[in-house]
Amino acid sequence: MNELSISKFDPLKAEISALVENVKATVASATGATGYELMKENKKVLQSKRTDLVKDLKAERDGAIKFQKAIIEVEKDLLKIISEVEQPLDDKIKEIDDARKREERLAILPERKEKLSSIEMVMTDDEILDMDDKKFAEFFIDKKMAHLEEKQAKIDAENKRNEDKRQKDLANARKEAAANAKKEAEEEKKRAIQKEKDKAKRDRQKLIDDQKRKDQERIDKKNRKQKKESDQIAKEKAENERLEKGKKYQKFLADNGYTKENWQDFYIKREETKVVLYKKVGEFKI
Repeated sequence: MNELSISKFDPLKAEISALVENVKATVASATGATGYELMKENKKVLQSKRTDLVKDLKAERDGAIKFQKAIIEVEKDLLKIISEVEQPLDDKIKEIDDARKREERLAILPERKEKLSSIEMVMTDDEILDMDDKKFAEFFIDKKMAHLEEKQAKIDAENKRNEDKRQKDLANARKEAAANAKKEAEEEKKRAIQKEKDKAKRDRQKLIDDQKRKDQERIDKKNRKQKKESDQIAKEKAENERLEKGKKYQKFLADNGYTKENWQDFYIKREETKVVLYKKVGEFKI
């Protein structure tokens, strides 16, 4: 390529055009995993041709300053021919790669949603799946920091409100305490005067109460003696009634044939206000 003539690049242009047409035809008919690998191979061929092209034309530019602009235009023209198929090919490969990666990220969708939930953030599944691991990690860290800062700001604001309220309450308490102290001093003076009056009144009342107490002690002593006598009479009466009831009960048993010898033939049922006596009438052995 030492001849400084643009026309000498026509064969190269034809070669690249033929290569591009061949890649187009190959890509158009490519399907499935095999087609995907074939597209990647064709991309490598285009990349290699592009690299060689840039290298060769750069040498031409270095050797022919006068034709530099013309060669650059040729380079742009040839690169444009390649890019016309290479860019769509890149886009298609990227689309397939993104779809595969997105499919793989479905497995970690619940984990990502749980992380987002921990910072009170809601996103659609598509928005979450569109991010790769690095992008999601950076996104989550940024949002988490913002969430924590917002949360801390709320805590600080609440703490400030509480502190302001505490200071206000403290000031009110001091003011109230001063007012109460003044009032207490006045009340204390009144209590001291009243205390002297009360003491004199208590002394008078004590004399009266002592006399009442002595009188009451004499009355209580008399009442206790009377109650003791009354309790003794009631106790003796109750005991007599119990003995009398016991005699009637024993007579009831005897009148109905109940004795110490045949007690097993009887059944005594005690109810709330009475006793019922049952007697066995016979036995039948089986």
